[in-house]
Amino acid sequence: MDKPLASSQHAMPPSEANYRLGIAVAGVGLGSMDYVADTITLDETAASLFALQAHTPVSRSDVHARFHPDEVAKIAGLIVDLLDPAGSGFMALDHRIITPDGSIRWVSARKQVEFATDADGLRRPTSGLLAVLDITERKRAELAQHQNAALFFNLIEQAPMGMYVVDAQFRIQQVNAVAMPVFATLQPLIGRDFTEAIKILWGPEVREEIARTFRHTLETGERYVSPPFSNQRHDLDVEQSYEWETQRITLPGGKYGVVCYFRDVTEHSRTEQTVRDSEAKFRATFNNAAVGIAHVGPDGTWLDVNARLCEFTGYSHDEILAKTFQDITHPDDLEADLENVNKLGRAETDSYSMDKRYIRKDGTVVWANLTVGCVRDAGGAIEYFVSVIEDISDRKAGEHALRETAERVRLALAAGGLGAWDLDLVTQIAHGDDGISRIFGTASADITLTDFLSLIHEDDVEDVKAALAQSANPDGNGHIEFECRIRRPNDGVERWINSHGQTSFQNGRPVRMIGVTQDITDRKKADEHIRLLMSEVNHRSKNLLSVVQAVARQTARRGDPSTFVARLAERIDGLSASQDLLVRNEWKGVDVVDLVTAQLAHFKDLIGRRVIIGGPPARLTSAAAQGVGMALHELTTNAAKYGALSNSAGTVHIEWQVTGDVTPAFSISWLEQGGPPVTAPSQSGFGQTVIGRMAESTVSGSAVIDYRESGLYWTLSAPVETTLEPR
Repeated sequence: MDKPLASSQHAMPPSEANYRLGIAVAGVGLGSMDYVADTITLDETAASLFALQAHTPVSRSDVHARFHPDEVAKIAGLIVDLLDPAGSGFMALDHRIITPDGSIRWVSARKQVEFATDADGLRRPTSGLLAVLDITERKRAELAQHQNAALFFNLIEQAPMGMYVVDAQFRIQQVNAVAMPVFATLQPLIGRDFTEAIKILWGPEVREEIARTFRHTLETGERYVSPPFSNQRHDLDVEQSYEWETQRITLPGGKYGVVCYFRDVTEHSRTEQTVRDSEAKFRATFNNAAVGIAHVGPDGTWLDVNARLCEFTGYSHDEILAKTFQDITHPDDLEADLENVNKLGRAETDSYSMDKRYIRKDGTVVWANLTVGCVRDAGGAIEYFVSVIEDISDRKAGEHALRETAERVRLALAAGGLGAWDLDLVTQIAHGDDGISRIFGTASADITLTDFLSLIHEDDVEDVKAALAQSANPDGNGHIEFECRIRRPNDGVERWINSHGQTSFQNGRPVRMIGVTQDITDRKKADEHIRLLMSEVNHRSKNLLSVVQAVARQTARRGDPSTFVARLAERIDGLSASQDLLVRNEWKGVDVVDLVTAQLAHFKDLIGRRVIIGGPPARLTSAAAQGVGMALHELTTNAAKYGALSNSAGTVHIEWQVTGDVTPAFSISWLEQGGPPVTAPSQSGFGQTVIGRMAESTVSGSAVIDYRESGLYWTLSAPVETTLEPR
């Protein structure tokens, strides 16, 4: 409100209304301000608060001098706004003052300023009303409350267990560091509805249960301690376990809330479950083991046994618990067993193992492998023994049978004139039996590989070394067989021996070779005699074939007899060459390369130059050798007369091979090049029959004849089982 500007002597004294206000508001001090005179007049309450004279105008600066230094700048700014004519003219402020005795007090001040218009038409402050209230005790209470709240929240934050606080509306007020990881997936957290958070973490059913518990604690003040709580986290898909309790508390501000203390016992629960599972597994192992297991007292009494031990001994569970292990141990084994027990008692060992015999309830004797350990108390004394008893009766019976078998083998080897040997390929030392000493004429059956090779005839030693190397090749079958001559060191006599053996490998390396050796000197002499007889038979066969040639000349039925006879004679010569090879090999088959060389004997000077042969080692059966030999003879004769061997430049390529893994096949081919141009014959002659149908029938195969202009091509293919000798 605007009034004419008045002098300081016209400043308004406190009105009756002001006094009524002071009376109504107990403890409120009043003062009137004269902005023209720049003074303040205080009543007794206000003057006492500022330690100034009452009811006497005092300078405003005297009042301002009481302001706390930290408040001066703030109050000065507010006074500027208070005295601004454009403002409301009202100010409310809580601030500190310092009394002359140095004490600090808090006051709550309210000021209302009145303005008047001066002669220049400007609005200026003229007077005002001040109301002050001493709020020191309230501020101290607020400070104490604030400190208590800070202490409360700090205690929660520093607690070693998880803690969180919710208010009466179930809003989360505080979560300490230990509890925070549980709520890590919920952000922001403070101020969030607690029950909604529980629903997200553990689902609606858990939310309802926990909400009831918290509500009961909040309403009744009763402490609640939860049994161990385990449930599946919905947000993490893991199971967690907690122990928790709730208490009602008074929050800063005076309202009730609930604090929850909890401890994550997930790992503890898992450990307990692991222990329970381990105990269950142990008991299951104990009861269901395939071997006997027992706990035995220091005096030998059976404390606990499993079903397998009862089955092994023939006693029931109760019957065997009434005995000691000494009662059922075979007398011949008891002393050794007790000595082992005493070593355990003297702590000379932690366990022992032995083979021993037990006497069953029915009186029969059984063998067992006994392994014993012990459990000691804190002082080292044995509390009980742990015994594992494995039935080895069958093994012992097998060992006995093996010894008998070994003796029978020894007698059989001796009866057959054989010697057995075992060569360690790492140490290069062979261990033999008595038969080896007898065959080799050595004082000892043990011999190094070097010493053995020194006994072999110089013409045979390389073949033996090659056989040893081949059997030691991991890509082979490991079998070794060789015949050789040796010179016995005891009498200097030369003898023939035959050895068979088998190599064993570890990680691709040959480590051992086991075999037998036989003196075959007498057999070799017999073989030589047979060889002489076979030569005689061969000679007679040739004579017989000569007769066949003569008969063939006389029985030609068509064509020019002289041509037919010549050709037939040549064919029979080819058959004779094959026959020679078979006899030489004792009818055990013919190497392909030998057969080819024999049929091309008239052109042996061309082999390697114009006649090229090649293929892997292969041995034809006797039947195949006859059929293939006649075909090769026919092809050679034809090439010499009309084909690649009829001039000085032609060549013949003879090749053979074995192909296929599942159904292996043998094939041999003949290819001529560089001879006169070839044309197919107008009619089939006997030569085509020999290289075609006859060759096919001898090996159950198929032949191809191709009269190429550049030279004749022929091939014969057949299964391996009808063409080659087994390896």
